[in-house]
Parts: sequence; structure tokens; C-alpha cells
Amino acid sequence: MRYHSRLLVVIVATGLLAVGAVGSDAPTTKPAVEPLPAKALITLDKLKPGISKPTGAADSEVPTRAKKAVIKARGLIDAGKYALAIPLLVERALGFAPNSAEVHRLLADAYIQLPDAGKALVHMRKAVELDGDSIAAQVKLAQLYIAQKQTDQAIVALRTALLCSQSKPDQSLTGEALLRLGRLLDEGGYWRASLDCFDALSSNIDKYARQYASRPVLRNI
Repeated sequence: MRYHSRLLVVIVATGLLAVGAVGSDAPTTKPAVEPLPAKALITLDKLKPGISKPTGAADSEVPTRAKKAVIKARGLIDAGKYALAIPLLVERALGFAPNSAEVHRLLADAYIQLPDAGKALVHMRKAVELDGDSIAAQVKLAQLYIAQKQTDQAIVALRTALLCSQSKPDQSLTGEALLRLGRLLDEGGYWRASLDCFDALSSNIDKYARQYASRPVLRNI
């Protein structure tokens, strides 16, 4: 696991602060390094805003009248016929099931592949609003926010992903969420929180290397 050099600065700086506090009678000298900004020392669990465990949909079942359209649209998406799947979902499935997280997820998936990131974001955001307890949907939502340069929202989505009920250490999607979150936090100057992500990721890889290797984004880290 290769850590960014800035993350190591956090460890070194924290150690220096601890050493400096021991000898109160030592002569006052100018610090060798500039003090880190406060946000660089915030741990992952102390980031703001606070994140609550997401809730699942009260009824995740697609209504009967929309099922046939959903099944057909899913087949079209699997076959790479995204432009054909979209009107089917909009005109038939969405009409009968406007509050179905599954329908909105499928629409988002189709728009991602067209690609139309703006419309994909609208539907994925609606999908997690209806059913937030989906790590896959939260990670996709984060990627869409990143494409729209909405980094703060992407960070929230990835932090939420790690609280989903499917987010287990042996799940490769958990590793992807940790990797993407760690990178965003590093870029934003939240170096200690980023280090927490990479520590967890490294520990998981040590235990579940085979599962994690199945996910392309995790193969060359």
C-alpha cells in the first residue's frame, strides 16, 4: 500500500507535537516546520457534517404494473442498448412507479453509459433518497458528484457508503469506497482522515486480497 507523502507528514507532525510537550523547561525555539492546518489533524470519525446510518426503502418491491418494463429495460441495459432502455423506463416504469429506487437506479445506470452525467446524477440522487442503504448506489452517486466537481457532496456520499449495511471489510466495494474517499480527503487537506481510510483499506487488503483483486480500481494501488 503506497501512502501519499503528505499523509506521512501528519504522523511526523503529530509525533513532534507530542515530543515538544514533554520538556516544558526546554528553551523556546522556532518550530522546524510550519504548523499543520486544523483540518489536517481531524480523524475520519470526527469529520463534519455528521453522517447517520442510511435507511432502506420501506417497500423495495417494484410495483407489478412496472415489473415487465423494468425487466425488459434491464435486459436492454445489459445488452448495451441504453438509448432504448431510457424511454421504456421513463414512459412505462416511472409512470407506474415514480417512487421506485430500482427504477431510478436503472435510469441512472443508463444515463451514465450514454453518457449524460447530469441526468444520471438526478436519478441516482433520487434513488438514494428513496433507498439510501445501498453501498453500490452511494459509490456511484459519489462518482457522479465528482464528475460535476461537487467534491463535498461526493465525500458525504462515500462516508455514507461506509455506513451501509452491505459495507463489510470482505466486500471489494467497501475497499473502493475507502480508496475514493481517502483520495478526496487527501486532495482536500484532510490528511489524518485520509490516512484513516488508507489504514482501513490496507488492513482489509491484507485479509481479503483475493476479493479485492476482483475489483479493477483496487488492483494497482
